[in-house]
Amino acid sequence: MPEPLRPRRRATDMPAADDSSANAPAAAGPADGSLGDPAGTPAGAASMPPARTSSYDPDGPHGGPAADDSADPGPGKVPAGTPAGARDAAAPTGGGGSLGKTGVGGTLGMAALVAVGGAFGTGARTLLDTALPSPAVAPWLPSGVLTANLSGAFLIGLLASLLAGMRSDDPGRHRLWLLLGTGVLGGYTTYSALALDTSTGLLSGSGTAAAHAALYAGGSVVAGVAACGLGVALAVIIRRAFSTRRADRSERHREPEDGRDPVSRARDPEGGQR
Repeated sequence: MPEPLRPRRRATDMPAADDSSANAPAAAGPADGSLGDPAGTPAGAASMPPARTSSYDPDGPHGGPAADDSADPGPGKVPAGTPAGARDAAAPTGGGGSLGKTGVGGTLGMAALVAVGGAFGTGARTLLDTALPSPAVAPWLPSGVLTANLSGAFLIGLLASLLAGMRSDDPGRHRLWLLLGTGVLGGYTTYSALALDTSTGLLSGSGTAAAHAALYAGGSVVAGVAACGLGVALAVIIRRAFSTRRADRSERHREPEDGRDPVSRARDPEGGQR
């Protein structure tokens, strides 16, 4: 016989799904509002401190990764993770030789040194040019300009060699060069006057004036190089003399090895040991 048809079960007759997990209260998180440790985190790893991060420091000694200093970056440092624009704005502007590192104040200070020195040098050259007129035997020779250029070449060689004996990290070395070398001697000597006098003689149309101009220009260059070399040589002699004097002074003031004064050592060289 055919199997009797069974009545279809309605949705209301289906057993309810176990939703105990959905209605269960959520696990309490930390009181500070953080997310806490994710599920499945080992017990030992939950108490481990966070790993240190590193940031690329282009200003470092090797341009490589720098230690994380976000907690306490220290003076003159920018915290790690700072955006590029904010990092440039927060970067210190002191020290260095470029405008970006010295700042506007440092650049204006250096320009002021050059300006003050140049004023003194230009005034000294003007007085020298007025006091030394062209000689009667060579009226075409500008004695004042020639004297200023040759003496300035000697002095700049002397100054450069003396400053070379100073420590390279001494800030006074650069300031002295700006004031005396670039400023005073730069204003005291004049290449433009030499070029003007030479070109005027060469373009005058006179063979004699052209010969005088060529002699003046060539003699100024050769004599200027020789004068600069003499200044360097004199500075080397001065530096050696001071170095020898300093060495002798330190040797005199050095305490003897046996602790005795020089008089006692002269009287008893062996120190009482027989």
